[in-house]
Amino acid sequence: MLVSTFNSAEEAGGIAVGINGEIIGFNADVEARLAHVLMDVGRWVEKEAGALMGHIKTAVSSDSATVTLNLTDLREGVLFHGRVRPSKSVRFSFMAAVLDVDEDRLRHTVLHALDDSGINMVLEGGVTPHHHHHDHGCDCRHDHHHDHSHDHHHDCGCGHDHHHDHDCGCGHKH
Repeated sequence: MLVSTFNSAEEAGGIAVGINGEIIGFNADVEARLAHVLMDVGRWVEKEAGALMGHIKTAVSSDSATVTLNLTDLREGVLFHGRVRPSKSVRFSFMAAVLDVDEDRLRHTVLHALDDSGINMVLEGGVTPHHHHHDHGCDCRHDHHHDHSHDHHHDCGCGHDHHHDHDCGCGHKH
């Protein structure tokens, strides 16, 4: 039996980026935010490549159900198949398989879109999307060189722990 070394995605100039993780507090609002993420990534691909050739999808699964969100045409929008009831925790997979864009820039765009969505998630490896920013240069106009510790404690001398959140100025929701 002959084994083909032909890879249609490579021949077409295609690449795929996949990200898996867990969403904490899944509900209809989170589902809508995921659809927005797909559209944001799709618009970026269209701007970079001139057209969205390929597909962008997300699958969200609970113990008993799965919903998929699919985008192949920006004019048609995101198509939904299935339903997951509100859940404390669900698994998700995000995948973009498209043509004529740089793989690293696509991954970066996906991570930014997930981060900007405001969805409470943890990616495989136990990190949030925001952690991808450490120690790299990019042209996305976000400041990636800031302290990611957003919870601050200070001692005013009274013996109480004063805990507060602060805006780090990076432009992302924390």
